[in-house]
Amino acid sequence: MRAHENPFRISRAEALRFRGAFSLDRLIARLVALGYRGAIVGPEGSGKTTLLRELDAELSAAGLSTRFHRFDDVALLRPVARGTILIIDGAEKLPWVVHLALALMTPRLIVTAHGHREGLPVLLECAVNPELMEDLVVELVGRDSALLARASHLFGEKRGNIRAVLGALFDVLAEAPDRGLADARE
Repeated sequence: MRAHENPFRISRAEALRFRGAFSLDRLIARLVALGYRGAIVGPEGSGKTTLLRELDAELSAAGLSTRFHRFDDVALLRPVARGTILIIDGAEKLPWVVHLALALMTPRLIVTAHGHREGLPVLLECAVNPELMEDLVVELVGRDSALLARASHLFGEKRGNIRAVLGALFDVLAEAPDRGLADARE
């Protein structure tokens, strides 16, 4: 199967919406109550980045100034304009001294991390479960028992990292060039 036809390609996986037992409005209300400071925490592949991007878009749509960076973007060290919300994906990968400096010097700061970050309250803890993984796979390919069984096996193998499961399912289908989706599942 060609990459652009693969239902597990990155562009489709990244287009999946975050799923959680809350509304984005409630999350933003909590963020406002915390002074626009907080950490979205959870294990790898639990939806932190997806949620962070949705939160960034919602805050921007509400007229707030945001600046989104990945942990490895040196531009995140530039001074932040007054009132701007600095959003950092992958803060656990920052050297502790950089994280501490940002936490102390940036009034409005939202980060994702695998664990709790000093100086920032937890905005939300993301979690994964097999049902969530199944829901995402069904959204991408429909209710296909063979792929769902493969996804279930991969969920355990990848220790609940849904991003890794979707990547592995991409590989499963990519290994079947010029064959249909049904053939690739065998």
